[in-house]
Amino acid sequence: MTHRNNTLTKHYQQLKPYERRFIMARVRDGWSDRRIAHELRSPSMISRELRRGTVCQIGPNKKPCTKYFADTAQLIYEKTELIHAQLVGLSKLLNSFVN
Repeated sequence: MTHRNNTLTKHYQQLKPYERRFIMARVRDGWSDRRIAHELRSPSMISRELRRGTVCQIGPNKKPCTKYFADTAQLIYEKTELIHAQLVGLSKLLNSFVN
């Protein structure tokens, strides 16, 4: 029997690329973080995602501006996953020497 709202067995799920593109489109439409979260996931996840994928660029008026890019957020996620996988592999290797 599965329970969707069981706080004891919550599992974190990464955003999929199409969800990141949805976020990017809604940010450009002027939606708030909470309104986006209402359509997708929790407000804290959307807030973290926007922090992760927002970059500062020089705009056409030569002034800095910040924008969220789905591709940037996806690349950061993939890089983080790769580093995590390498650390897990290194940890297993070190444990094999100790044991």
